[in-house]
Amino acid sequence: MATTTPNYGLTKPAENEAVQVSVLNGNADIIDTALHDLDTGKQPKEAGKGLSTEDFTTAEKEKLAGLSNTALLGLGTSIPSGANLNDYKTPGVFYASSSPISQAISNNPATTPFRLTVEIINDVGRVCQTLIPTNITTGHFFKRLYTSNGWQSWYKFQGEAVT
Repeated sequence: MATTTPNYGLTKPAENEAVQVSVLNGNADIIDTALHDLDTGKQPKEAGKGLSTEDFTTAEKEKLAGLSNTALLGLGTSIPSGANLNDYKTPGVFYASSSPISQAISNNPATTPFRLTVEIINDVGRVCQTLIPTNITTGHFFKRLYTSNGWQSWYKFQGEAVT
């Protein structure tokens, strides 16, 4: 009875079997495809796997499952409930992870989770805060500046598609 090779599934007739041309041709096709894939850098197809399969280890899958949306977005440092955005003048990326936390933050134009980027504008102490709601569906974001006169008002920007 014929057996198959472990790596490519080539058919190996038993010593007492007649060799069939169709079996040899099938083996040649498998070898030809594997060699072509090596030449073109293509990975061989694995049984039961499609092109979109991601092969994560169990530890990697558990780590990904435990991440919050904010962690997945790489949002930086968490802003605690009760904080005041007027105090955020040091460059960096910050976030509020939930609506209750966002609503408890002073001088905040958002009521939902958000990402805050703080940038130094120039060497005379101007600071720019950009606040983007993380569950954004309307395409808006907020900006304000800090100057020697203090914080300016928040300005809301509504996004529009540019083609």
